[in-house]
Amino acid sequence: LETVTFTSANGELMMKIKNLGTFDYGCTSIQVERSVSSVGAYTAEFKRAGVVESHLASKTFNIFTTNNDPSGIFEITLYYTQAEVDGYTAATGIPWSGASIIKGREPLSLVNPSTPAVANPIEPIQGFLTGNIGSDYYITTIFSTGFTSNSGLTGFGVGDGNAVLPITLLEISGQLEEDYALLEWSTQSEINNEGFMVQRSFDGLEFSDLAFIEGAGTQFTPQSYEFKDYDLRLDKQYYRLKQIDFDGNFVYSKTIIINTEGDRALDILSVSPNPFIDNFQIALNKDISEHLTIRLFDMTGRLMSVLYNDEFDGRILPLQENLQLLAPGVYVIHISGEDISLNRRIIKQ
Repeated sequence: LETVTFTSANGELMMKIKNLGTFDYGCTSIQVERSVSSVGAYTAEFKRAGVVESHLASKTFNIFTTNNDPSGIFEITLYYTQAEVDGYTAATGIPWSGASIIKGREPLSLVNPSTPAVANPIEPIQGFLTGNIGSDYYITTIFSTGFTSNSGLTGFGVGDGNAVLPITLLEISGQLEEDYALLEWSTQSEINNEGFMVQRSFDGLEFSDLAFIEGAGTQFTPQSYEFKDYDLRLDKQYYRLKQIDFDGNFVYSKTIIINTEGDRALDILSVSPNPFIDNFQIALNKDISEHLTIRLFDMTGRLMSVLYNDEFDGRILPLQENLQLLAPGVYVIHISGEDISLNRRIIKQ
């Protein structure tokens, strides 16, 4: 992995670029824009994804490359002096730990209080890491969009953290294995990442928590994760991730759909209403076609009623028998058929 450090004429640290891929960007140079003597005297407003009240530090950088890979992955570190950091935090009220690197498709020096948005959009802020080396302050992040720009130029700067992503999520995918749904995802970098809550839905609207997968904290190397869901209930199940950082903030991933048709074991998906007053219906997790018998037992094992005994085709069992006179309590539904034996508790009000 190639790392290049840029310094000023007097040896002051300016920028460090680390190529995390194999692409050759050719001759690369940088330019520091806006008068250094005025850095920190003001900050500029800029627009990003509809957010107007964001801020940009006066000192900005331009990177010039001979070649470009729109999907290139690189790590970039920008350096600021104590005076520059003090000027930025005084103007914005945002501590250095809340600052972030931003990337634009033209010089960010075009952004100023009277022109709060560049013609080409500013790309979303990625995960970041801040700190200091002696009297110099640094901010580091990873981008996976190459030096996508006009005429070989890409603008970089420091802005506030209104939309900082605590992780750079590369991919999330899912597929049906032999007897479980496999969910896989990876990250390029992680900042303050406590972990991921895996969530599932049967309709794509209402999600419930399945399991928490611990994250890598702060890490600038790729990480891979997986989760296996053996509880396959419907032909189609929806999954998403709720990424949670140590501060309690969270973001959701995109939702993916896993088709789980196949050798899924027959099961009772729901009995509703439960508790019931006079009757209820049973929903199975897949369609079947065979003779079924449904019996109702009390908790001592005594048979109270045969609710169904006939051929059945489908997955919803509407039971018409009126059980209003049944004594309140807990009962067991037993469904039997060829190679079928299912039980579920139900409460009579």
